[in-house]
Amino acid sequence: MKLIHKNDFCRDIAIWYDEFLIPGESFNNAIRDALTKSPLFALNVTPSLLQYNDEGKPNYVMETEFPMAVRSGKIILPFEMVKTDREKMAISFKGLRIDSMIDPGNAAEMERARKMPSRP
Repeated sequence: MKLIHKNDFCRDIAIWYDEFLIPGESFNNAIRDALTKSPLFALNVTPSLLQYNDEGKPNYVMETEFPMAVRSGKIILPFEMVKTDREKMAISFKGLRIDSMIDPGNAAEMERARKMPSRP
């Protein structure tokens, strides 16, 4: 969040993430509500996004959150927090434009993100 907020155009952006969940509330409903209220889906890209669970099933972001954002027609802004296999990302996250991944520590890339948000 510090990397994102250090950029002028992002300073006033509220970032929702799973630490805002309340014990006992529906995980799916809370995420759907937050996504409904937001014009943007920020995808924090790390190698763990490509991991499957012990049963070989996709993780929650891959299976639920990302497709929900795509179906909702949200702008998808992928921040590559840690170098990640882009070919695997393109396969696992159908519709993600891997050329739109942004290094939030790179001012030029953040400026590119400000000017041209991508949609899958």
